[in-house]
Amino acid sequence: MRTMQTAIPHLKFRGGSLLRVVPLFPSSLPVAATVSLALGVAAVPAPAQTALVYESMNYTAGAGVLHGMIPDLGLSAWSVSPTGAGEIIAPGMSYTDANGDTLAVQGNRFETRPLFNDFARAAIDITNWSAANKDGGKLNKKGAVIWFSVLMSVQNTINYNKFWLEFTDSANGYAGYAGGPGYFAVGRDTVADGYWEIRGDNDDGDADAIATSTVKAGQETFILGRITTDGTSGDSTMEVWFNPLLDDEASLGASGDLSITVDANDDGSVTQFDSVGYRHQKWESPNLLDELRMGESYASVTPVAGSGGYAGWADTNAGGQGPDEDYNGNGVPNGVEYFMGGTLASPATMPALVDGGGNWRWTIPYDPSAMATWKIQLSGNLLTWDDYGDGDPAIQVLTGPDRIEFTLPAGGTGRKFVRLVVTTG
Repeated sequence: MRTMQTAIPHLKFRGGSLLRVVPLFPSSLPVAATVSLALGVAAVPAPAQTALVYESMNYTAGAGVLHGMIPDLGLSAWSVSPTGAGEIIAPGMSYTDANGDTLAVQGNRFETRPLFNDFARAAIDITNWSAANKDGGKLNKKGAVIWFSVLMSVQNTINYNKFWLEFTDSANGYAGYAGGPGYFAVGRDTVADGYWEIRGDNDDGDADAIATSTVKAGQETFILGRITTDGTSGDSTMEVWFNPLLDDEASLGASGDLSITVDANDDGSVTQFDSVGYRHQKWESPNLLDELRMGESYASVTPVAGSGGYAGWADTNAGGQGPDEDYNGNGVPNGVEYFMGGTLASPATMPALVDGGGNWRWTIPYDPSAMATWKIQLSGNLLTWDDYGDGDPAIQVLTGPDRIEFTLPAGGTGRKFVRLVVTTG
């Protein structure tokens, strides 16, 4: 087998299919070979339907600290102080709505541990966000719409057990309990009866905006939120829904279960943030945090678990992304990764070009249980393609390990291009 170097994939569209072209450079070959992984899709989902920040707490159970751990998508490593902030516990939290739809989840959950003061923060990688929602390198601007969702629970709702999900600005030292929760926050502060609250920091000198729900913080709760900023005044409104439906945005109604408005700053600028984190402070009780998502639409933060096929695989291994996206950033579209038997923990092995003693063979790993169709295409000019499938003399579908082998036609000195096309059901 020849050793090959893989160039970074680039994207282009041809004939309605998304092509990820991976040039290979063997040390010596009778033809210049370019291998293309092509994913056939009926339509490309809008980016807004995919979460831009995702933390599943998919870490090893028993891990005693989040410090340095890197979330699934869109976040830098956690920065925790003090270091004994909590523990990863199995299993993770879950949520099923009133219609029987279940939130797509993976991994375990995070539990805070008894410490008098406990603090953690992770910076959002805002380069993932569109210009519609950021300005000057930070999130939020006039006209912005930012969605988030999270599973939370306060295990002991006695007074002074404080637990918050906060959105703050790292440049200002993560506004914390020296001066209250972050710029926008949802959680539980010092309300003796233990109901969820939302808060907003009015930087213009007015009192903080506070609203209290009738939903007990002592139960596992799916919290859906939306921050919208007026395009003229710059005032920002945060709305929150508790245990809403997952597949029915219209059911949310005109406003959230709770709603607060944070005024624009004295100079008319918008309250901005670049970090999201939790704050646990005081009293000896574990608080739970799991499945944090942020995105630019309702659908991006409320993915419903699939019952099987590609959707079920994607819920577990690709953050619920579409088949044309590349969740783990390895240059292979999710749909092709699914077909080739890859998982989040063990990405698929790339197809290999093998010298068969005069006949070159392209060997592709595959999962026979994948609900997908496939074909191999060969071209000499990247314009016209010949199809090869199961049953063709040039194709062998083999076991031990499961793989597809395509024998390239012998002879000729011109360029040959071969690609795999996968269509998920």
